[in-house]
Amino acid sequence: MRKLFLFFCCILYSQLHSQSNYIFNVELNDKNNAPTFIRNGNVLVYNGTNPTEAAFFANYTIKEFYQPYPNYSGYLVNMFTVITTSSTLMNDLKTQFPAKYLKTENLTGMKVQLLSTYPNDYGNGVGYNNPVPNLGANISLKSMDYVNCPKAWGFFPNNINKGNVTIGISDGMVNTSGLDLAPTKVSYLYQNQFNPSFFCLSDSWHATSVAAIASAQGNNAHGITGVCYDCKIMNIPYGYDAFEPIDTPPDFSGLMEMAGLGVKVINMSWFMYGPMPSTPTIPNDRCGYCTDPTYQDGFIQSVQDAINQLHDMGVVLVAAAGNETSAWLPNDKYVYPASYNHVISVTTVHAKNHNLTDELTGPIPTYGYISNYNEDVICANGGIGTDLSNPVFVPFIEWSTTTNSRVDICAPAFAPLYSSFLLGCPGLYGDTTSCATPFVTGTVALMQTLNSCILPDEVEDVLQLTSKNLEIKPANVAFIGRSGSGKLETGDAVEFTNHMMNPIGDAVINNQDFWRFNFDLQHINNKLTISNQIFRDSNTSNFIAKNVIEVLQNSDFRPNANGFVDLKIDGTLTVCPPPSSRNQISGIQGNHTNIINKAKLYPNPNNGTFSIMLSQIEIKNLEVTVFDIIGKPVYQTIVNQNEFELNVSHLPSGIYLVKLSSNSINETLKFVKK
Repeated sequence: MRKLFLFFCCILYSQLHSQSNYIFNVELNDKNNAPTFIRNGNVLVYNGTNPTEAAFFANYTIKEFYQPYPNYSGYLVNMFTVITTSSTLMNDLKTQFPAKYLKTENLTGMKVQLLSTYPNDYGNGVGYNNPVPNLGANISLKSMDYVNCPKAWGFFPNNINKGNVTIGISDGMVNTSGLDLAPTKVSYLYQNQFNPSFFCLSDSWHATSVAAIASAQGNNAHGITGVCYDCKIMNIPYGYDAFEPIDTPPDFSGLMEMAGLGVKVINMSWFMYGPMPSTPTIPNDRCGYCTDPTYQDGFIQSVQDAINQLHDMGVVLVAAAGNETSAWLPNDKYVYPASYNHVISVTTVHAKNHNLTDELTGPIPTYGYISNYNEDVICANGGIGTDLSNPVFVPFIEWSTTTNSRVDICAPAFAPLYSSFLLGCPGLYGDTTSCATPFVTGTVALMQTLNSCILPDEVEDVLQLTSKNLEIKPANVAFIGRSGSGKLETGDAVEFTNHMMNPIGDAVINNQDFWRFNFDLQHINNKLTISNQIFRDSNTSNFIAKNVIEVLQNSDFRPNANGFVDLKIDGTLTVCPPPSSRNQISGIQGNHTNIINKAKLYPNPNNGTFSIMLSQIEIKNLEVTVFDIIGKPVYQTIVNQNEFELNVSHLPSGIYLVKLSSNSINETLKFVKK
């Protein structure tokens, strides 16, 4: 049985499960060698032909045994999820049958929880107890102005072709009773798995608000306008992969089905609890907001591999970074799926404080008092001012949206809650990461509408390259390195995408200071201009344009040993490569052209032994250098093959960089040694 718990406006999705249940994944040598069972009441009974296995399974109670990744490739198709009452079964399988059961993952206690939007009457915030009439006419869309959506919409004259992208909403059930999210706009996967109840603070209320920010229908004289307002929506339950049987962890097979139906951007305004520790210190001691900077708490390798496959299919995943205090504490918090690789993690930024000139003041540990900075402030959650036509933010120092080194970008915290307009709920505006995330998702959909060939890594690069620098604000000193590249600029991201593919375009990178991140844009169809721009320290930037790269004198390149800036011209560049080579990147070195596929390092995290694979035609004298996090070289070798293994197990635990350098490749990878 499943139950919804509500506190304030945050919806906790919880699975009720017996404490005697243990859940784990086990990888077989071949899926065709999986044991077979028949159901007898609430348990499974072995009915295979192997007498040794029959005797073994007779000693255990098996509740469920199924394949969680049937639509994936590689080792994931050989993965099976087991639910049992025995805490030893996971290790006993590997011990008894080591050649058949290769490895296991403990998933006990994992569950899904929505990252919900807090209403503006939360805590001591200024808010409203009653709905205001005619909200559709009076609603403020200053959040859309803040990221300059009107500029982005200008690239779609007469809305032609703006409806050719479908946004995936993996959340509660999107309500279609309003004109902005009509049945002709919204389709469902596994509709019978939704809880259709639509009331204030329900999961459907949450999903409808998220969907409206991303894609509420515009130009219909009703409600509000979403970021990609002509985009369609495909809706799947955020807990689909965990509904039946009880206690099953999310495996993203539902997201894979959406990808198979052509969805290329998926919003995830929810988070996963990590597995139960083998020796919990308190009841239900598992990671939802993880404090381990190496991402060990809550990290599940098979989920990362599933995300990798979605990424390789061209799907962009956008997730909320979290709503728990971290900014004013010494330790960062890490939330999954936002903190996985190949997921764009979104936290919040506020445009103005109360009355536009009020000070943001309060006892902030280490940083004293912050005041007089009323624009682009990354700050704690709060309420919304009393003027509906011009709401402004009133901060609460004691609460904060989650920030960490895995955050990729900031988006507006303030957003109108479409569900509350339908229901007359007291909370009319929201200000947490669930609201911020669909701003990015809608922006990605606009970019994909302009350029159907744009790759997920290119999408993220463009979002970050066109973002507004927030670290230069004195008020944001506490967030340096923890708030991504800066503030989302929807208008600039769409403009850059347009110029990147235009044969007479001029894609401009300007007014930023990148000291980290890895950029790789190799499909600029005409000209790239770099103006008033800094690339320094460990940032790596590789840009290829077809005709012109212009670097203006007010730009500065200062990479350290871990960074580089490579600028190349390739007159044979193809903006939209054939489908078979979409995952490959066309590059040029000297007088010859070659195909460079991004290097892959796996497993990651690892124990110091890992493999690197490159899809090169020929590798010669590849220099491989491992650097520690402060840039000191700690290992170096030369290799001459496309796939090779490195062993740096002698190094202490931590974060390291691997730089690959030769005449045909210059790339930097990061790994975590456990």
